[in-house]
Parts: sequence; structure tokens; C-alpha cells
Amino acid sequence: MERHGVLEIKDIKSPLMHDYNRDDVYKLQGETRGKVFIINNTFSYSKEKKREGSDVDVKNLTDLFQQLHFEVVTQTDLPAEGMLRFLEEERDKIKASKEIECIVLILMSHGEGAEIYGNDNKMIELTKIIEVFDSDHCPSLDEKPRLVFVQACRIDVQHTADELDRLRVKLEETKVQDKPGDQLDSAPFQIEKPAHVKHPSADFLVVYATPAGTLSYRNVQTGSWFLCAVVWIFKYHAKHEELQHLLIRVNRLVAKGKGPVRFGQKLTVSEVKSNLRKKFYFFPGVYGDPPKLFEK
Repeated sequence: MERHGVLEIKDIKSPLMHDYNRDDVYKLQGETRGKVFIINNTFSYSKEKKREGSDVDVKNLTDLFQQLHFEVVTQTDLPAEGMLRFLEEERDKIKASKEIECIVLILMSHGEGAEIYGNDNKMIELTKIIEVFDSDHCPSLDEKPRLVFVQACRIDVQHTADELDRLRVKLEETKVQDKPGDQLDSAPFQIEKPAHVKHPSADFLVVYATPAGTLSYRNVQTGSWFLCAVVWIFKYHAKHEELQHLLIRVNRLVAKGKGPVRFGQKLTVSEVKSNLRKKFYFFPGVYGDPPKLFEK
């Protein structure tokens, strides 16, 4: 199967100059807009849990965000507490910088409910990770956009024990997959007490690969359905559309696929939780302040 990577952002010069310097639009004008932090837990030590294809996501996302003028920092196979330590260290670097206009956090792992797994098979609440970059813990990001993308399953107690057992048995016993390489980003199913989910601070946008209580899909050759759609849509449309409109396109593209037969071929969509207070454009290819043509 052909792998679709990010070759080049289409039409690199953004035509959205009418929104470039408005008060209701987030400022992204630096030659380097900010930082993208990618954490990819592969679970390569376990045949059952190995997240094959996630390396494709990392490469494509790195290519994409570099072309969108971000510095990309990637970490692989971090334990639960190690994820937190890594992000806290990066946050402390940001505290000393006034140049950061935006940060993007991409988490790729197995998950359950409101928690995500470290590569050590221990869980951590997503809110603890997201709060690392809130305005209380990182004042230099106050009023600046923070985008979080979570590629993980979100199965929780909305499913009964019998339902989870049936899903587990089907996953273990099925040898023929519906499409080459489709896998799930959930850990071995367990009944867990759901974590309390708090709302993110202002100027956060959190995008989950799948709604609460459902499964997300990943292909071993092309990467996850959700992140593949993000890369493809951003590649072609970031030059002329606002972020919320981009995510509608992502949802529409992801929903064109159907889950494997053994899981009922259900449609899947992403879920967006936004506390952004302004419009967000990537403005690819555009830097600096607009010219002051009519100064007195």
C-alpha cells in the first residue's frame, strides 16, 4: 500500500491577509511560530499492544508542522511519569521565551476513558498533562493558543463487562482483518473508574481521535485514521481556512471510513473541545507585521 506523506504544503503563500492583523485573530507572525511536542508510545516490547504504523504518523506530522513554521520536538516510549517530566522540562524552557506564539501537543498511545497509557503500562489523566501548559503553570503562554491532539482509544465504563469481554475475544481470535493493517489504539480492556475531566484553561483546543467511550483506528502502513486526516487536510487547506473549519473537514474525511466488521463497521469521528477565544489561522508563508502604508 502506498504511503501518503507530506510532500509540500500547497500554495505556501496564505491569501488570508484580511484577517492577518485583526484583534480577534491569534497572532502567528514569527518565522518560527512555536513548538510542537510529539509523544509516541509504541509498546514495541509487546506483540499484543505494539502500535505499528505510529512511526508514519510521526514522520508526516513532523514534515507538516515544520512547513507550518514550527519547531518539532519528538519523544518515543516514555513512561507515564516520564511524559509529565518531559513536558514540564519543555515548559520551563518556554517560560524564559517571549518568542513562542503557540504550542501544539500531540499524544499518541493507548488509552481508556479520560486517561492515557505511558509506555510502562501505567496510566495518567489527560488533564494532568494538559495542565502543564495552562496559564497558571506557564504564564508566558497566557492568551496564546495551545492545541492538543490525542490519538488514543477512549473506551470506558459506558461499556459493560460483557461487552468488553466480547470485544477482547474478537480482537484476540480474529486473524483476518477487514483492511490491511487496521488496529486499535486501546489497551487490553478493563473496567476502570472514570477520571474526573476538568475543562481546559482558556485558549486551549483539545481534539480527540474519537468520542468518549469509543475506539480509534490505526493502520500499520499509513498510520492512524485521525492523524492521517489531520495531515492531509492541513496540508491542502491550512493556507485558506480557519482551524475550526479545518477540523470539520478532518471529521468529514475520517467519517468516510468504516470500522472493522468485528466491531460492527461503525463510523468514527473525532471530538473537539475548544476554549479558544479568537480565530486561529496558520498563515503559512507569511511573516512579520503588515506594512504601515499610511503613517502620518
